[in-house]
Amino acid sequence: IDSGAHWPAKSSRFESTKHWAFQPPRRATPATTPNDPWCQTLIDEWIRRAQQTANVTPAPPAPAAVLLRRVTFDLTGLPPTSAELQEFETDIAKTNFATAWDRVVERLLASRAYGERWARHWLDVVRYADSNGRDRNGYYYHAWRYRDYVVESLNRDTPFDQFVVEQLAGDLLTSTDANERNKHLVATGFLAMGPKAFEESKPEVFRMDMIDEQIDLIGRSLLGLSIGCARCHDHKFDPLPTRDYYAMAGIFRSTQPQYGHGTRGIKATAFHHTKLQPVGPGAVELAKEGQEYLDKLQELTLKQNTARSDRYRVQRQLSDFKVRLEKPGADIINIRAEIDRLTGILKTWDATVKAAEEELRDWQQRVPKMPGWAMAAHDLPSPENCRIHVRGEVSNLGEVVPRGLPRVFPHEQRQIPGGSSGRLELADWVVDHRNPLTARVQVNRVWQRLFGQGLVSTPDDFGVNGARPSHPELLDHLAVRFMSDEWSVKRLIRELVLSRTYRQSSDPVPESLEVDPGNTWLWRMPVRRIDAESLRDAIL
Repeated sequence: IDSGAHWPAKSSRFESTKHWAFQPPRRATPATTPNDPWCQTLIDEWIRRAQQTANVTPAPPAPAAVLLRRVTFDLTGLPPTSAELQEFETDIAKTNFATAWDRVVERLLASRAYGERWARHWLDVVRYADSNGRDRNGYYYHAWRYRDYVVESLNRDTPFDQFVVEQLAGDLLTSTDANERNKHLVATGFLAMGPKAFEESKPEVFRMDMIDEQIDLIGRSLLGLSIGCARCHDHKFDPLPTRDYYAMAGIFRSTQPQYGHGTRGIKATAFHHTKLQPVGPGAVELAKEGQEYLDKLQELTLKQNTARSDRYRVQRQLSDFKVRLEKPGADIINIRAEIDRLTGILKTWDATVKAAEEELRDWQQRVPKMPGWAMAAHDLPSPENCRIHVRGEVSNLGEVVPRGLPRVFPHEQRQIPGGSSGRLELADWVVDHRNPLTARVQVNRVWQRLFGQGLVSTPDDFGVNGARPSHPELLDHLAVRFMSDEWSVKRLIRELVLSRTYRQSSDPVPESLEVDPGNTWLWRMPVRRIDAESLRDAIL
């Protein structure tokens, strides 16, 4: 620092509000060569204009068999069958390519496999897993409910804005019936997933680390911003001050994620356990007895494990004295006396351990009728604001920051009700049409899945340090269209795969390859590796 290391002044940092990603997306008209026969959709017009500017020539269309394989893998993760290929080729001969292609796309979008395939993409973004990972890799026995919620939402083509609100604040939404209420509760599993440091011995550190993970998730998955960088200091590049981070932290400090237990019977994890959310038929009636059973199961598991550990310590001491007995010059009389004493203690522990094991086995046979359990989240009874943690340290607290939303984006300064966490206000802001990021980020992710790379090549970072869009007007067009098209993911995918751009061959065009070896201008369909799951399913 003394030798002149540059630290941007706060005023210059916050001029980054002029950054392209913080400006509202605008619909524009592509200027292309009139009546260009290559263009078949508005997307093609944007792509072709950029190709002409870069002086690259697009590749010819891919053969029908290649296209069918491409789109079937992209939309379902599965290869086409021989019968489907024959049907496609017959339909082309009877009608025309455009009609046959449209029918293929509609069939794939209507299949259950579509939701399963595209749910996996979302689950990857939001760090879904069936276990915790990290220091204690406990199993999340009920994570599958959230997974199935995502599959069903995508197959129903739930509007993406509604999909987001349900995951951030489903428990705070009005429901028309019990089934919808259960769906909304399961959706909030979004906030309960993720790895947790169950070995952390300081409850406050554990709590703030979990909140940090939730804020970072929302920033990267929905907004394309590294909000988590502001935990310890004002963001060095993006207009995200530490105050805004702790305004959001207050929202999640007022929220209880329900992820259940870490590994049962471990002392270090006991004070990090939470309850689960009862769902399904009879949930309210069955929840009390079911939760009492689970709590007792934890108590007896810990009792058994503690007894085993205490017995093991005596066993180690006994083994140590037996080794000493064999050494030259050993005090045989005193050592044998200690061995006899420890042997007696060990027998007592044998009985204690056996009793604890039998008590646990007996309890495991008394499972009551359970409700369905789900990972979820709910507001705490007494919401609270969060104090700034200077340099991110829980022991170095600064001023209290009222719960609120990041100030970088244009929105009404909504007052968060005193008895509410503020999650519903946060969810409404994330999907507000005036928020310039959410639609862009989701459109870019869909493009990335179909073309191998997003129009913004850093899908989790639309900030100052992220990549600039290769086709900014096209990105804005798709974002505006996405919102005006009821946030329909299926319609967005349909528009992309019906384009001439998507239907190009992957064969190189020598003159284009020389000018644009990275294929920035999409003069051919990028060659992509098949993922491991699709490869396995294809073999099966």
